[in-house]
Amino acid sequence: MEPGGRPPAPGSLHLVQRFLNTTDGLTGRDLIRTPDDLGRWLSRLGLPAAGLRGSARQVASLRRFREALRHAVAARSGGTCDAGAEAILARAAGRARVSLRWIGDGAVVVPEGTGADLVMNAVLCALAATDPGSRRRLNVCAACGWAFYDRSRNRSGVWCTMSVCGARAKMRRFRQARG
Repeated sequence: MEPGGRPPAPGSLHLVQRFLNTTDGLTGRDLIRTPDDLGRWLSRLGLPAAGLRGSARQVASLRRFREALRHAVAARSGGTCDAGAEAILARAAGRARVSLRWIGDGAVVVPEGTGADLVMNAVLCALAATDPGSRRRLNVCAACGWAFYDRSRNRSGVWCTMSVCGARAKMRRFRQARG
């Protein structure tokens, strides 16, 4: 479960949500600071962690990709994505390595690579495999930056949880109004 008891995003979009939530905007805690951190996170997801070769550069690239993706998701809720974030995402998509696997009567796109490249490719595959209606429901909390799946009827969710970020925002407005 996510903050406030929200269920996680459905299907492959849950990977995207988990990736975006490897950093906590309120505490500054980041689950992917070093190659070892990335290896642990990949292992928890059941993805191969081999091939990192101690590359701090890969981790830095992955973190830039994560923040560009967060910016793009947040921009869909009423803003524009800056050119720098778009360029980072376009470069990642241009470098993506995937393969097509036939399963039964259908086919699936499977990410290839290792370490940070595997994560970027897996996130891009997950986004591509998600229907646009579900993809539009992935949102970023206006207060803390936490990614959440907005199940509201009109996709008007602003906060990851009303009990934490929503309450803080309302209290802030109340205090400002009282002067």
